[in-house]
Amino acid sequence: MNKAQKHELLILITLIALSVLGGMMYFGTFLTDSSAHFLLYYTIEEQEFVYIYDDVDITPLGVFTRPIAVLPVFLLTPFLDITSAWATMNLIYYILTTIVLYFTLKRLFNQRVAFIASVLCAVSLPPIAWATRIGTDVHGYFFTILGIYLIELLLDKDKFHSYLIIASYIGITSLIRENVFVLYPYLAIAIIYRHRWDIKKYIYNLWKYSIILLSFIPSHLWNYYVGGASLAKSRMKWFVEESISIPGVISAIPRTIVTFHLCWFYFFIGILAEKTQKQKEFYVKMLISGGLFVVLSYFVSHYSPRAVFIIFPAILAASAVGIVVLSKKCSRYFFKCSTWIVIFIVLYAILSYIGVFLYPESTDVGLTGGLFKAVWKEILLKFGM
Repeated sequence: MNKAQKHELLILITLIALSVLGGMMYFGTFLTDSSAHFLLYYTIEEQEFVYIYDDVDITPLGVFTRPIAVLPVFLLTPFLDITSAWATMNLIYYILTTIVLYFTLKRLFNQRVAFIASVLCAVSLPPIAWATRIGTDVHGYFFTILGIYLIELLLDKDKFHSYLIIASYIGITSLIRENVFVLYPYLAIAIIYRHRWDIKKYIYNLWKYSIILLSFIPSHLWNYYVGGASLAKSRMKWFVEESISIPGVISAIPRTIVTFHLCWFYFFIGILAEKTQKQKEFYVKMLISGGLFVVLSYFVSHYSPRAVFIIFPAILAASAVGIVVLSKKCSRYFFKCSTWIVIFIVLYAILSYIGVFLYPESTDVGLTGGLFKAVWKEILLKFGM
């Protein structure tokens, strides 16, 4: 093993350790909010998963709308109880998310930026608070970043089999978590960047792009089978009924700030820094597609920190660049650049852990400024006041 390989191994070990550390805070506890207020049971005799909501079996509306999501958990049940199996699988997703993010950003930026961004991911507030709880969407983030990696890897080849692999990936993973639908606008923008205004190329490659339409089939047919309506129809009905309100948008502002807190400062420095064309395109693809997903899809509550976390690859990449820029400037006065990088990361990690510690146990805190009130109650509760 040469020096570069040893360095890479040390990076991966560090990312695994930080992810495990973050996952231990709420390992195996239940997430309670308006969309996931349930207990999950596994009956050995009947060999099936069951969702219970207010003492009513809602299995057809729960587990079977995402049928593949339970399979990895099922494989762990011979060795662990259902709660530990689910939490352990979520922890594995948490670890894999940071690792795949590292390799994705290493391809687009460089090793230093990729490592810093992946460390920031491991110590961010949303994954620490939710990743290893039961019933969260940590696997959605993993399959999203893995899909981005595949698109960046395969689209350069521009072959028919590239689009077939991407379509198959989205089709299968949409039965795990709907977060992967963010890959549709991401892929569309990537194709636009590739061909620009050359209409002839779009027409010539139309037969390749049409294969992507096949990826809609699995989730829509499955949802029609279990719910009597296609996924698009059921989600459109939900969107119309749960239209965005002004109080809701106002409430989303502090939650959006809380999601990345100090990283927003690093982000704005990084986004203004000098960047390559490929990096500019990555920011645009991720921020636009993530924004469309949050506003239009309603697969993740608009008002939850988990909603804005869908754009974590772009936010954390720019934040890592910002940390490097800040560290170089600060090193002119005292300490080395690497020391400042550690300081800025540790500051972010400390604030994340404090935020997770004080974040209310019940995440259903309303849409009209209830977040600060709930956090204040949590402070009083934690300190016995």
